Amino acid sequence: MKIITLCTGNICRSPMAEGLLRALLKQAKLTHIQTDSAGTHDYHPRHKPDSRAISVMRKHGYDISDLRARVLTTADTLPADSIIMAATNAHRRHAEQLKAQINGQAQIIKLLDHHPDTSKQGQDLADPYYGDERDFEDTYQSLIAALTSFVNTLNKRP
Repeated sequence: MKIITLCTGNICRSPMAEGLLRALLKQAKLTHIQTDSAGTHDYHPRHKPDSRAISVMRKHGYDISDLRARVLTTADTLPADSIIMAATNAHRRHAEQLKAQINGQAQIIKLLDHHPDTSKQGQDLADPYYGDERDFEDTYQSLIAALTSFVNTLNKRP
């Protein structure tokens, strides 16, 4: 099984989500699940995550400095045991279009679908790129809540 987190340029939201997923899956002893992240656009090929994303994640004990930006491909949508977690409806539509090109089998959901606050479930995860460190902290808080809940549901699967 593989989980791919998806945002626009793969330097803010999706690498933060991937870093959290790596740690949460390890804590839950779900080490058979692979993680990855990607962007819908190739704005920052092979770049590290945004320095503010790295800083906020480091403050909370997570290191994402090893991640590198890449773009989502049709091949990412092929495996039936893959889950693509999109930051926004636009990202979800992009992944669905790629999936349709090759009859992909990946499940496509949104990053906040499992947020414990039901008013936030299914909402778009705001892009902190044009904001400041507080915006990155807000992104972290939304992600940690949603992804903790998501991993708990994975842990309950047979």
